Amino acid sequence: MAEAIDDTLSRYMTDESKRAEMILAWQRVFNAVVHHMRTGYNERRKEKLRASGKTDLEY
Repeated sequence: MAEAIDDTLSRYMTDESKRAEMILAWQRVFNAVVHHMRTGYNERRKEKLRASGKTDLEY
């Protein structure tokens, strides 16, 4: 998905430095969203384990 967005941004921006800056900014946003989603998932999973009385995560 990130590659598709990088390609799309590259088509619209002609200045190489602006393009690189925009791609880096987009990648930071994308990584922040993924990190937030993973953190939320792990926290919800830990809460479910606590509620069920288990102490270890089972993968």
